[in-house]
Amino acid sequence: MKAITSILCTLIIVLIALPKAQAQTFNEVGSLNIIATYDIEKLVRKHIYMNENNRQTRGYRIQVIQSSERDKIYEKKAKFLNKFPDVKTYESYNMPYYILHAGDFENRLEAYSFYTQVLRIFSSARLVPDIVNIQL
Repeated sequence: MKAITSILCTLIIVLIALPKAQAQTFNEVGSLNIIATYDIEKLVRKHIYMNENNRQTRGYRIQVIQSSERDKIYEKKAKFLNKFPDVKTYESYNMPYYILHAGDFENRLEAYSFYTQVLRIFSSARLVPDIVNIQL
């Protein structure tokens, strides 16, 4: 996902840069100096900033429950937070289901360890791949 976003941003920058580039010169063998407008420089800085501050990656979460009834989600969330108060939960709606996910795990081994604990209390829990928040 990050690679696709990076490629798309680069492509957009190139497409915008081509008509607006004022001049280019070769300084020495193997280097190219492009004199660009302020807009291009601004886009490049924004692209760099977004890549440096991306705090998400592919990982795993525990799907605690999936239900078409919103009240069941809230009930299970309260029960989950009572048992695991330090674990962040995420609610989502994917028609026609409400889904409760928990945790941010970068690898499957770490997620599976927690999944076994959750499974003892929530028999319908599943380990699912997701885009997770990483802690720096």
